[in-house]
Amino acid sequence: EDALVLIATFTQSFLVLVIVFGIFHRSDLSFDAVVKFFAVGFTICVPVGFMLEAIIMNGLFMMYYVAFYVLHWIGSDDFDDWYEDYYAYIHIAGELVNAYFVAALVEELCKYYGFRFLEHPDLIFITGLDRSAAQTRDTGGLDSYKYDSQLVSNFSQDSRGSDCESETDSRGRKRKNKRRQSILREEEEEDEPDLRSLQQQAAAITTGMICVAVGLACAENFLYVFFLGGAGGDEGSVGQEMAVLIFRSIFPIHALSAAMQSINMVRKFIEERHGGEGNIGVGRIIFPAILLHGTFDAILLVVNAYIESAWERYEYENGVGDDGGDIEAPYNVLAVNLIAPFGIVGVMAISFGWYTYQNKLQMLRLAKYGMLKNRMRSGRGGFNAPNLV
Repeated sequence: EDALVLIATFTQSFLVLVIVFGIFHRSDLSFDAVVKFFAVGFTICVPVGFMLEAIIMNGLFMMYYVAFYVLHWIGSDDFDDWYEDYYAYIHIAGELVNAYFVAALVEELCKYYGFRFLEHPDLIFITGLDRSAAQTRDTGGLDSYKYDSQLVSNFSQDSRGSDCESETDSRGRKRKNKRRQSILREEEEEDEPDLRSLQQQAAAITTGMICVAVGLACAENFLYVFFLGGAGGDEGSVGQEMAVLIFRSIFPIHALSAAMQSINMVRKFIEERHGGEGNIGVGRIIFPAILLHGTFDAILLVVNAYIESAWERYEYENGVGDDGGDIEAPYNVLAVNLIAPFGIVGVMAISFGWYTYQNKLQMLRLAKYGMLKNRMRSGRGGFNAPNLV
């Protein structure tokens, strides 16, 4: 029975990869890269994320208890009364901090740096490794390697310009260094250019980030199903485990948040090279994903906090005794049952719409950059297509 649940856990993740890679982006990224990015998310991002979340949560709890006892020592009974009156709001505020600044922030950072951690030839243009041997020599060798791809790109342009500089002979006449030009042409011929278009390179970034996210989600589902959300071997545990897996599979929050990260990743590593907006940092890359992920978790956590606070207040005011009769829920059940699902669906729909719109605009910009790039190549001696009459 557990084997069936285990197979279902991995099947859900592999199905997402089949849809994203096998159907839509098979020609943009290699299967080797898909496997390696998935492995990074599964084996590295999850343990690192759990460790960081545990450290941050313990630190926040320590600060919370220190503040509580200090205020209790200062305010005494007045503070205790205030704390009881506003406990529900404090509980909800704590869950919001947990949703946005612990779970969402840590997991999105793990996905971003997990993607950057793997240097794959399919995405060599974002690693700074796409440089010629002459460029490596001129910058001082491998010891002074420039890891920033933007610096490498700028240096590539500067070095090409310097190689074509004119020299002055003994008679004061300008002449070009033919030897340098021949070396440059030989290196250009040896270097194999990326045959993919800018749109395909952008799709490769998106696919790679989604693979990391799916690997993280697969490992996270495995932990929740078998250790955190299951029934611990009791009767009906398979049904509960499958329920947890189905609920976590309906909404591909990790895959969508990774796709949202890829929008600004493409701006940083592709558009910026072709005259697009610059100075895009990690915070701007992960912010849309944190907003989606944090809001998704916040809805679930706040609803649970509201229900728990309502029952705790009910038990405090009416006693804990249970005579076996039905007890009416001390909150609006209909409102809670409507807010949670509609809120989650609304957040997912808005986020997917934002990504679709931004991706469409980005593909149009990349197409323009590609046309300008082709015009520049044709102007340097390439084939000029005749004008249509």
